[in-house]
Amino acid sequence: MTHNLLDDYTSCYTTSETPFVAWVSVTARRYESEHSEHKFVSEPMFRAAWFAYIKLQYLDGDMECPDCGPSPENTIWDGVTLAFNRKHLLPTLRPPTTICEDSLTRDNTQYVYNQQLLPEKQLRKLVREIITGPSLVPVESDKGGFEAPVTQKRRDDEEDGEDDSGEEGGDDVPAKNKHRDMREKAKKKLLGRMETIPDACERLSNINTGLGEVFAYHFGLVAVVEKRWGLKIYVRLFYQVRSF
Repeated sequence: MTHNLLDDYTSCYTTSETPFVAWVSVTARRYESEHSEHKFVSEPMFRAAWFAYIKLQYLDGDMECPDCGPSPENTIWDGVTLAFNRKHLLPTLRPPTTICEDSLTRDNTQYVYNQQLLPEKQLRKLVREIITGPSLVPVESDKGGFEAPVTQKRRDDEEDGEDDSGEEGGDDVPAKNKHRDMREKAKKKLLGRMETIPDACERLSNINTGLGEVFAYHFGLVAVVEKRWGLKIYVRLFYQVRSF
């Protein structure tokens, strides 16, 4: 068994958490496809050989970040939960967070604040307000400019001079006033969201130029004018950006 095979499994194990059984099966099939005169070793034999080999390797320091060193200020952890046989479920099994007599006590540990990608709470709120709610793409009005989006039924009722009760002639003045107020309120809300877009783009660019450019392209005023504002995939992206 050559060092190349042992090193190959080490590489697979450290990059994709490849189990022994899977790696040995793949390697054995390679031997068969190449019509090798010898079959590859069994999984137990390879396991024993690899553990004996790995004891001779010097692996200290290979997981150290070249920029942050051995003790970075902030770390991001990821984990994989694997099932194990029921016979290993012993009474002595305890979670790793269990405190015992020999546990280390760290009284000076303090939580590190503002680890979000967008450290400013006001900016995170601003991004959320822009990307949520009705589309900012304007609806053309007969009088020019734009108006808040309305349902087709409401538009037809207003053109026919009908109220919600179906009576003609506009006798229900309070209902008409209510609809008008709701439209004006929706219009002001959309205008308010549009007015905050340049500020959000500039502040995002100050944090990361590429991030600001992506936001400006998909949620900027030009995107509103060109009617390509608010693609769902980028809405989800900036939901994640403002959350972490």
